[in-house]
Amino acid sequence: MSRLLAVSLAMLLQAEAVPAESIDEGTFRVRYVFLLHGKLLSHAEITCNQGKICPLFTDQNGVELSLRSGRNGDPGTVEVRCGATDCGFAFPRQWSKDDRMLKEFVVLERSPSDFGQELVIRIRRPIGSVILKFAADGNPSAAGPDIKL
Repeated sequence: MSRLLAVSLAMLLQAEAVPAESIDEGTFRVRYVFLLHGKLLSHAEITCNQGKICPLFTDQNGVELSLRSGRNGDPGTVEVRCGATDCGFAFPRQWSKDDRMLKEFVVLERSPSDFGQELVIRIRRPIGSVILKFAADGNPSAAGPDIKL
């Protein structure tokens, strides 16, 4: 999956000719890459509304990815559902739209019995990854270095 991850990162960082446009004060932009079970499910740039759930990806198999933005400067969280596979994130799963670095969240397979059992060490297999990159001042090309493939 490392080759796929490298290609995904390159797509995420690739500079695009984006016309300068202002976005509303209550919105923010994010680029994301979503990998699951060794496959690139989705990558895009999307504008989200502050204080609301921002759906990034949904398919007919019940796979969903969304951002829940925080209010009043609180960090937001990443939410994932993996269809028939029970999954979740390794901690932490919080983000801030002020982050200027790439932020990766590892998706782990887990069993329903993992919930509510404390002090039990279980090895959870990584099955995917979510990579976020937030735009600076609404301009996606200002959010990171230019990398050309």
